[in-house]
Amino acid sequence: MQADDSKNWFQKLNERIDSEPRPSAEEMERIRAEREALHEAMEGTSKEIAFMSDDYAVSLKFWTYKDGVIGDGWDLVKPTDSHYQEVCSRHGLEKPGDAHTIRMKWIDGQWVETPEK
Repeated sequence: MQADDSKNWFQKLNERIDSEPRPSAEEMERIRAEREALHEAMEGTSKEIAFMSDDYAVSLKFWTYKDGVIGDGWDLVKPTDSHYQEVCSRHGLEKPGDAHTIRMKWIDGQWVETPEK
């Protein structure tokens, strides 16, 4: 790609973006309010999802939203790991295909398990 080609590509992209309709002030306010309501609803929530695979390993997905920050991660717990039984018991996993989700809410300075929705 030559410099002129990339410049033309970039110019075309900018022209396309500039040609798109802009939201009105009312639409922008509605979007802002929806985003703020979503953040308020998510604040102080956490979810831990566990799934047992065919080789009996447990995949864990963690997701937390606290103080406006989203954190997430994965872990793989194998049957040979020292905390394997603890993870299986916590999630009630017994056989491949079993899955379970734990939801928590930050209440009075600690994570408290909440019922599934």
